[in-house]
Amino acid sequence: ISQARQHPGFHVKSSRDPPRVSMATEAALLEFRTELLAGVNAARTIHRVPNLSPGEKNAINNLKSRSDIVIANADKNLGTVILNSEDYLSEGYRQLSDEKYYRQIPIPTQAAQPAHLDTVVPELSLLQPQLVEIVECHEGLFSPRDIQSLFANFPFKPAKFYMLPKIHKDPGPNGVLKGR
Repeated sequence: ISQARQHPGFHVKSSRDPPRVSMATEAALLEFRTELLAGVNAARTIHRVPNLSPGEKNAINNLKSRSDIVIANADKNLGTVILNSEDYLSEGYRQLSDEKYYRQIPIPTQAAQPAHLDTVVPELSLLQPQLVEIVECHEGLFSPRDIQSLFANFPFKPAKFYMLPKIHKDPGPNGVLKGR
């Protein structure tokens, strides 16, 4: 099984060896597989015709480069919206000032977040000898990817605030769509 098709959880490799069919069937399957892969590779190399004209592509690039508008995905995958930057920012500030959902922290989030998981849960480093023993005792039970994730010390990523405009709601008095 390729790495891409493996289940992300732990798995036990099967020792089952299915019975072979006739050599003619094996040869036919191999030939089919070869032709199928050749067809897939040929399809990947076909030059695809763009679905946008050069003028449309230029117009989109011009919109992307403007600082007075924000282009964002709408909530619930209802499409793409173009909003006035000032209105988008004021809606963001309005949401962030709602103390029911947000509170201001005294230090920047990157400084507030630990660099690695073991600084939050120091017991993890104490568990490492037991994990090594378990992996060694159950040889073949864990894939290399499983072992890597058991012993990795993943860094924290800084938190990110983002908004998805809700286009199914009526705009407020200033034309801005209100978020939650």
